[in-house]
Amino acid sequence: MEKVGKLVRDRVIGCISSKGEIPHWSKIEKDEAFLEALFKKLEEETREVRGAPNPEERLLECVDVAEVLIAILTLQGTTRQQFIRALLGKRKEWGAFQERILLESVETPHSESPRPDRAGYHVFSHGHE
Repeated sequence: MEKVGKLVRDRVIGCISSKGEIPHWSKIEKDEAFLEALFKKLEEETREVRGAPNPEERLLECVDVAEVLIAILTLQGTTRQQFIRALLGKRKEWGAFQERILLESVETPHSESPRPDRAGYHVFSHGHE
C-alpha cells in the first residue's frame, strides 16, 4: 500500500477506483485543517510550476496553483469577482511584473531626522548602514 497523505482534487478518488485500486481517504471537516492542507498543496504546486520541463506543463501546473488559490479564497469567503477587483486595483496602484524590474538595493539619503530602529529607539541615518 502506497502512503500519500495529501490533499487531492475532487475527482481523484474516482479515477483511482476506476483503475481497480482501492483508495483510503477521509474528508477534512475543520476549516483550519483544510486551510493548512491548502497551504501545503500551494507549496507543492508551486514547486511543480518551477520544475515543469516545458511551457505546456508549466501552464497545467499554474492552473493547479490557481485552483488552490481559488479554494483558499472561497474558504475565507472571498468571491472570484472580489479577487479580480483586488488584483486589478493592486496592479493599477503598484503595477505588475511586465517590466521585469529587479530591485537591487535601496539607499537611505543622509538625514538628520531620527527614525526608529527595530527596537524602537530613534537613530540617525548616516548613508550606508
